[in-house]
Amino acid sequence: MLRDNKSFLSSITAKSGNSSVREQPAKDEYHIMEIEKEINNCEQTCRTMCADLEHSPLTSRYVAEINRIWDLLNKSHNNSKKLVDIIKDQILTIANTNVKLTVASEASKGEQKNIDKLTQEVQRALRMVDTAHTREQVAQETIENLRQQINRLHSELEAKSRHTDQEGDFSAMAKTKEAQAKERERMVNEILSLRERLSAALSYQEELERKNSSADLRISELQQELENQINEMSKESRFKERFEDEVHRARKELGAKENQIAILNEQTLELQVKVMQFQNTVKEMKAVSDKQVQTIENLNQRLIKAQDEYQREVGVV
Repeated sequence: MLRDNKSFLSSITAKSGNSSVREQPAKDEYHIMEIEKEINNCEQTCRTMCADLEHSPLTSRYVAEINRIWDLLNKSHNNSKKLVDIIKDQILTIANTNVKLTVASEASKGEQKNIDKLTQEVQRALRMVDTAHTREQVAQETIENLRQQINRLHSELEAKSRHTDQEGDFSAMAKTKEAQAKERERMVNEILSLRERLSAALSYQEELERKNSSADLRISELQQELENQINEMSKESRFKERFEDEVHRARKELGAKENQIAILNEQTLELQVKVMQFQNTVKEMKAVSDKQVQTIENLNQRLIKAQDEYQREVGVV
């Protein structure tokens, strides 16, 4: 029976890391049935033996001791069964917890991938924003240069106009109206060109500002999503740590219960040895008792025979 208990315990302990523990194999149930059958046979043998011993004055004093040993054996076996049931429950708990830990671990891996992806997107968006800011700065400098050029041309044009008015009476013969008109036209065209470039630069700057605003908004969204993912991962990490603590505690309790079962099995084995010793002693005593009964019966027969012979001899006399 001790060997069966150990094999049963080993079989269920070996499955503690597998979710299939939820369905114990028929082999383990067979061990339980065999142990129960052996206990029932021992009980019947014990009752029969005690009944035989009570009929003989020489052996009746052993009945109480045999009953005491049997009670201890039965109690030890019942305790062993209870502990085995407790261990089975704890193994199921460990298996379920391991499944939850596996799910949490896979979820953590997925969350980490999402966090890495979001981090890359944030970094890429930040680089885009930096580039856009650089372009915006260049555009701002270009706009400022164009404005300065326009102002300079306006100043030159006004200066030339004033100079022409002042020199109109003195150098009319030196400069023709045609040359003045061409110069004025050139400067006006240059001013118009600069204004077009300024308008284009302003439009480009507005577009960059819109893109920067969109990029800033996207970065804000990504940072919020990243923060949410990190918080979720922290929750899952705490959840995983809590289950790992539960598994550690359950395994520790399982080890303690296994030690108790080992002690109970040793006690059961010792009690079985004592029962066998008592059975052998009872057999020996029964054999001696049977021999004595046979001797008494022989003596009774000899006595009866002697009495018959004596009666016959007395009758003859």
